[in-house]
Amino acid sequence: MNRQMLSPTLEHFLMPNKATLLFALKGIVAIGMALSIAMYLALDNPFWAAIPAVMLQARPHSGFVMEKALFLVASSLVGAVLAFLILDYFIHTPVLAIGLLTLIVAITSYFGVTVRHANFVFGLALIPITANMIVLFAISHIEMISSQTIFNIAFARVSEVMVGAGCAIFSSALLFPLRMKDILASHTKLLVTHLQTYLILSFDPEKNPEDKEQQLKILLGIIILINDDSSPSFYEHRSNMRRALYMINQSMQLIALTKSLNVISKQQKINPLLGQFKKVCLQQNLIAHHNGIQLIKLQLDHLEDLYLKNTLYNIFEIYENILLAELESQRWSSDASKYYAQRLKSHRDILFGFVSSFRVVVTYLMCVAIWVVNDGASSLLMMVILPILFSQMFVHAPNPSLIVIKLCKGALLSIPFALLIVLGSAASMTGYLEIFLLIFLPFLFIGLMAMTNPSITPYGLGFCFSMITLVQPSNHMKFAIDQSLVMGLSMALSMLITALFFQLIPKISPFILQKRIIHDIAEEIKKIGEYKRYSHEKFNKNIGEKLFFLSAYQKNTIKSNQLFKLGILELLAAYILLNIEQELRLEKQSNIFNNIRDYTCQIFQLSIENKYSYRQQVIQELENILEKLSDESLGKMQAKNLVQYFKEI
Repeated sequence: MNRQMLSPTLEHFLMPNKATLLFALKGIVAIGMALSIAMYLALDNPFWAAIPAVMLQARPHSGFVMEKALFLVASSLVGAVLAFLILDYFIHTPVLAIGLLTLIVAITSYFGVTVRHANFVFGLALIPITANMIVLFAISHIEMISSQTIFNIAFARVSEVMVGAGCAIFSSALLFPLRMKDILASHTKLLVTHLQTYLILSFDPEKNPEDKEQQLKILLGIIILINDDSSPSFYEHRSNMRRALYMINQSMQLIALTKSLNVISKQQKINPLLGQFKKVCLQQNLIAHHNGIQLIKLQLDHLEDLYLKNTLYNIFEIYENILLAELESQRWSSDASKYYAQRLKSHRDILFGFVSSFRVVVTYLMCVAIWVVNDGASSLLMMVILPILFSQMFVHAPNPSLIVIKLCKGALLSIPFALLIVLGSAASMTGYLEIFLLIFLPFLFIGLMAMTNPSITPYGLGFCFSMITLVQPSNHMKFAIDQSLVMGLSMALSMLITALFFQLIPKISPFILQKRIIHDIAEEIKKIGEYKRYSHEKFNKNIGEKLFFLSAYQKNTIKSNQLFKLGILELLAAYILLNIEQELRLEKQSNIFNNIRDYTCQIFQLSIENKYSYRQQVIQELENILEKLSDESLGKMQAKNLVQYFKEI
């Protein structure tokens, strides 16, 4: 068949690549195992074992699946305990019980939307989902509920989740396993490549500043990617994780140093170095590359400009450290004891968290109201819990409402297949698990294939999720088309409500969020000098994710671009202030440093408030204080360079 005659979507299904087939195969193996074990153990709802198997296979790398499984089980236990407490005191006052559930939804969603850790977000979402499943089911069947019944329901839910999680781990770890160490290795290799490009652009004064800025954004994206994937790597090989975190910390220092290099005024002195560095970057062998950097460092001794000499030396020293770490990574060295760095601290914006949490709560209450009006029908229970999950999963997406609508379309697409083919056949095959799986799993295989194509991933996820929920495999299946149809349509309705509230309660203006990030970084700068052990590494850890969000929020406007440049200047300012603080601490001139730091933070604050005339006065005051420092002070030279940047903005 001619590929050119097929659309990309059809080609994906009719002529799939190896990765797509393996992903789908591992998924149906996990689902098939989960259903088989759950039915063998005679659990109440085996389909709850299949759903975690699908969700955990979203990223099938073994470390990622292990971490998500741990969060899944822990969250289910916490949710079950909370449900016990609520039912123990408020089972006869449903309004108060639902109020407490709403509070749990609000708290977990607030922390969930303010963290980029995907598995942590998923785990937090499972707490209110588990609590809602148990509490709402108990409220709707209050006449037949006892303490033993509640315990049995909670035990069954947790058991089903554990079965699904265990099968997902088995499938990901033993069936054509994908390792996080390979993912991290590809990320760090990409980081080194883009660092080379960034340095070449920074050393060349003739290059377009916009190209440098674009390359910087790419670097920040790779840094965050490595940071995100370092957490699941903990469950496989810690040495790779330590090296990767060390490399991103060093990369942030390299960005600050490169920014401090005023290339335009020094271009005649570093043009020869630029040519040599380009030749070194052409070396594919990392050892030869490393040796070339050492030769360049030796030639820096001939430079007379102390500021330029020290800055370039530090740049190449840090770049050399990154190369050595990458070289050890490629050799799969298990000794990473000399590398120490922590994951970047999560950026939590209170305003963003409050608005997003409010959106989740309103969506949840709308669905609960529909559930209450319909006398707490069990077929509508999924409608209540889906918005909790999807509102948190896609809150950081560029267009979350569009993703949820695609999920809805995928769910609607599954309804005729689930009702007319699978349920119609399976109801007459109760007790014949093998035949049922032969009918059921091929449909999920197609849905899982869709999940490997980013453009149709939501369709695939919605299809699989809805298919499993509608069919509800168990040892005692029955063909109830009315109940299944109501459940399918109610799930689609809940997704539409979720998409609607993403539109009605939109995200906060990116411009406002950028300003808040600039303010937060300035507050972090104020900590320099307050703590004796405050270091470059600690500052990078605290503001790394903030810089990424500053870049992610950037729009193609003059003001937005200025705010991004201001954030990078804050990184440079912190680097310079840390150097000055070390110098002045030895000279016991901490008062002078405090003034320099406070004026610097004030300049950033005035910049986001657009108080330019007052800012110029503060810049002048800062220049006057810098004159008190020794002319031979490297910190003074760096600070003067920073002041020059302030004047240009």
